[in-house]
Amino acid sequence: MSAEPIKVLLIEDNPGDTRLIGEMLAEAKGTTFHLECAERLKTGLERLAKGGIDVVLLDLGLPESQGLDTFASASAQAPGVPIVVLTVLDDETAGVEAVQAGAQDYLVKGQVETRLLTRSLHYAVERQRVEQARENLLKTIEIAKEAICISSPHGTIIYTNTAMDELFGYEKGELVGKYPSALNAGPRPEAVTEKIMEAIKEQGFWEGEIHNKRKDGTEFISYAAISPFKDKNGKVLNFVSTQHDITQRRHLESQIVQISSREKRRIGQDLHDGLGQHLTGIAFLSKVLERKLAAKSLAEAADAQEIAKLVNQAIVESQRLARGLCPVDLSADGLMLALEEFAANVEKLFSISCNFKCEKSVLIYDNHTATHLYRIAQEAVDNAIKHGKAKHVLIGLSNVNDRTTLTVKDDGVGMPEVLDKHKGMGLNIMNYRTRTIGASFDIRRDAEGGTIVTCSFQNISDKK
Repeated sequence: MSAEPIKVLLIEDNPGDTRLIGEMLAEAKGTTFHLECAERLKTGLERLAKGGIDVVLLDLGLPESQGLDTFASASAQAPGVPIVVLTVLDDETAGVEAVQAGAQDYLVKGQVETRLLTRSLHYAVERQRVEQARENLLKTIEIAKEAICISSPHGTIIYTNTAMDELFGYEKGELVGKYPSALNAGPRPEAVTEKIMEAIKEQGFWEGEIHNKRKDGTEFISYAAISPFKDKNGKVLNFVSTQHDITQRRHLESQIVQISSREKRRIGQDLHDGLGQHLTGIAFLSKVLERKLAAKSLAEAADAQEIAKLVNQAIVESQRLARGLCPVDLSADGLMLALEEFAANVEKLFSISCNFKCEKSVLIYDNHTATHLYRIAQEAVDNAIKHGKAKHVLIGLSNVNDRTTLTVKDDGVGMPEVLDKHKGMGLNIMNYRTRTIGASFDIRRDAEGGTIVTCSFQNISDKK
């Protein structure tokens, strides 16, 4: 199936030049050109207005219009149609100026031959298509609701769309030339950049949450995805990032988690203080009944004894449920006690070594924070046993310079080099819990084997 013919509009007042160009296009091999001619600019503009022209051959020396004014008129009439201008030998400068003004190419009369003419027309059409596609892409990026930023291989910003400028509170072009790290909040934004670049080097991309600041100094949390754009040889040409503000979502999620935690704590306390007390009373009465029946040497005394036994078992079960719903006591030292008990239970259940180390007392007055830390330790230990096949686990809790750090270290097989984000639900949960309490989170392979999980946060309440 042959390609569609290229429709050429020639605006030329010289019949000899018109005839010569027509003959050259008729001789062209591999492509069919459909030529239409106009002797005057007005006629040519009228034809352009009707559409259907792929490329224009425009003489800059028409009787009623000369030089760049001729090109400007044709370009304004059909801005999406490529134009190749024709100049005379002694006015080649006009052709150069026309190209600078937006013409695709210029040809000098008397030096044009078939191969040069057809190649120029082909290139003009293809360049226009490429430029149009690029322009459409830029328009799409510009109107996108997602904040988009393009950086150079060296890291400086070279383009931001409107959504990006609005997200950070800058005017158009103000961010160009800056480093993205200048937009990060926190004491060490360069460390964030280093971590991102390391992930891109290992995985080919990075995605996650970034703590940012706007031009006016207000801070917010965004979810970002960053990927390198490479040429066919693998050389990085640019870095492309997208971001959207998730501050409100994080705030709502935090409220939901707090409400859930409070409700769990309430149910746990009701189990302990309400149901537990009722069961204790029933157990006591059952014991009294057993003694009375036994005193009368009645056989039902054994039944009363069995009832008391079952009630006591129910008491233990309710206490276990209450502890699961509210694992950390409301007192400031509740986390230390809960982690110590947790380590002892792990040893009994899984027959491994699990120790809790806390050299100095660490007090956490916010039960919400303490509960999240307990759950993080619980998840880390669970991963160490189930996935890491660990035989020794050490849970550590310390406080230095008002910064509390929870660590879970094991001697298992270690975490994989590349994590499957679809299977790392436990890791995602730990990440979420650390974000909820405003903590930093790190998980890495230990040089000596195994995995180290670290969660650290500013604990000013420890001074209460």
